[in-house]
Amino acid sequence: MLKMPSPRPHSFNCTSNRDGVAIMCFTSGTTRKPKGVMLSHSALIVQSLAKIATVGYNDDDVYMHTAPLGQVGGLSSALSMLIVGGCHVLMAKFEAKLALEAIEETKYTRKELPTVKKILNGGGSLSNKQIKDATDIFPNAGPFTAYGMTEGCLSLTFMTLKDPTKQITVEKKLDVENEQEGVCV
Repeated sequence: MLKMPSPRPHSFNCTSNRDGVAIMCFTSGTTRKPKGVMLSHSALIVQSLAKIATVGYNDDDVYMHTAPLGQVGGLSSALSMLIVGGCHVLMAKFEAKLALEAIEETKYTRKELPTVKKILNGGGSLSNKQIKDATDIFPNAGPFTAYGMTEGCLSLTFMTLKDPTKQITVEKKLDVENEQEGVCV
């Protein structure tokens, strides 16, 4: 016989401990066996705030998660987007065709926004060709690469990958397109 849950709410004893362990994430094991790393609430919050300030996440962003949320890289980005109130698109694993379909679908639901504004790479370097291809395919995107490790609660450094002499803002591009079409704004 199935037992129904009690309609009375359970009493919880919630306390806050910013230095207490929030989660244990495991390293990739590059220096031998993977190790469990205890990350505090404070470390996760500070890391998320640093990522928000550096990459510029905001509540208009739609973040496509391609990194596993069980790893600190995926978790860090998810927390950053939760803090700013952005939208999440979760993918079980990255497949280019499915990713492009999700981007296209998001474009139709959020028409006033540029399709891809930011690209964040982590976990390995990108070749010059990969950077060029990404910026050719997504010309309005600001590509970033991050280096970090689980013990540091992920990202320790960020670097922009776009050549600032070739950057064009979305507003400027729209102005140029409107001038070419003879449309006054």
